[in-house]
Amino acid sequence: IHSKPEHRRKLHEAGRLTFEATHFTKTGKEFPVEINSSVIELNHTPMILAVVRDVSERRRTENEIRNNEARFRNILEHVENIPVQGYSADRTVIFWNTASEKVYGYSKEEAIGRKLEELIIPEKMHPKVIGDINRWVNDGKKISAGELVLCNNEGNPVHVYSSHVMHDGGSGKKEMFCIDIDLSQLRHAEWMLNDSEQRYQSLVENTMDGFFICEVPSGRFIFLNKRACEIYGYKMPERLGLSIWDVTASNDHAQIKKRIQARMKGDKQFSERRVYTAVRKDGSTFLAEISSSLVTYSRVVAVQGIVRDVTEQERLQSQLQQSQKMEAIGTLAAGIAHDFNNMLFPLLGYAEMLKADLSADSPLQQHVDRILEAALRSKDLVKQILAFSRQEERKVKVIKLQPIIEESLKLLRSSLPTTIAVSYTHLTLPTI
Repeated sequence: IHSKPEHRRKLHEAGRLTFEATHFTKTGKEFPVEINSSVIELNHTPMILAVVRDVSERRRTENEIRNNEARFRNILEHVENIPVQGYSADRTVIFWNTASEKVYGYSKEEAIGRKLEELIIPEKMHPKVIGDINRWVNDGKKISAGELVLCNNEGNPVHVYSSHVMHDGGSGKKEMFCIDIDLSQLRHAEWMLNDSEQRYQSLVENTMDGFFICEVPSGRFIFLNKRACEIYGYKMPERLGLSIWDVTASNDHAQIKKRIQARMKGDKQFSERRVYTAVRKDGSTFLAEISSSLVTYSRVVAVQGIVRDVTEQERLQSQLQQSQKMEAIGTLAAGIAHDFNNMLFPLLGYAEMLKADLSADSPLQQHVDRILEAALRSKDLVKQILAFSRQEERKVKVIKLQPIIEESLKLLRSSLPTTIAVSYTHLTLPTI
């Protein structure tokens, strides 16, 4: 049992010795033992009293603990995206996993042995962090889990959700482990989403078109932008008490409902633009063009659309159509004028030949003169028609108003009923 000289020496020096050794069974199987020995005197003879205990079960338990510790340390060391750090009671780094290297930028060799506040704690947080850890170590006041903004090796902020565990590292020495969840990507995504929402809100609120969202089938407005309120004549605080039925003429309600129902059944024609009669707050009406589509908003079926006041546009469109009609009439008139002009040539020709054949004192000369005058007036009328239809070049020339008025009166008398008398006072009018 005490075959080793070192054991015999310690036993004689101290009079007592506890150590572990390996013993063998009768069959030669090894097993670990713990030996508690002491020097005693029996019948005035020094002797060694030894108590031998089989510690095989304890060894197995210790091995399992060591294996578990190694296994968990390996897990913590290589777990992805979860930084884990270990600190002694004085905040010295004793453990630094791979994820910590990635998130905070310090290698394990750079981190271990240094103080926590030297690495990832912003300077303004030093007093609080040091105080919180000291209170936990000395007074048992646990540090609550929560979001923190730490920093990496370049001084850039790192958003994490940090949880903390304090345990006995052996020999009464406390160790604190911090388990962090990197929130940087989440915070970046939130920032991008917030930025996108602000851009969208700015676009919707400052567009020149009215934008709305209303529930189906109630028609209650969920959202109206500033421009839509201006179009309908309402103030922004009044918008959420309105519905689509409050701002459209009653004779259009049936058509709107029919189109909504058709679109809910899958008819894509609903998304086409339509013009309705809209009603302002003061009761006045205007023509509104609405482009809309069916959407799901906050888990509710809704209609989303754009509204424009197209009253002036419709008026201009009507004027354009009228001008197109007039242009068509002018084209038709030009064709008729050309045909009529072709018929005037022989009429003038024969009238002039007839006038030449008649003697100067012939009573028929007066009738021929009237034919020539009528033919010449018709020729002038053809020129006016062609000028109206823009098929003949217009010429500017000086004319006297008197003959024009007298000629117009003759034409006017022939077209008025006999019950209407036209009086004419001769005036000297200027040349224009």
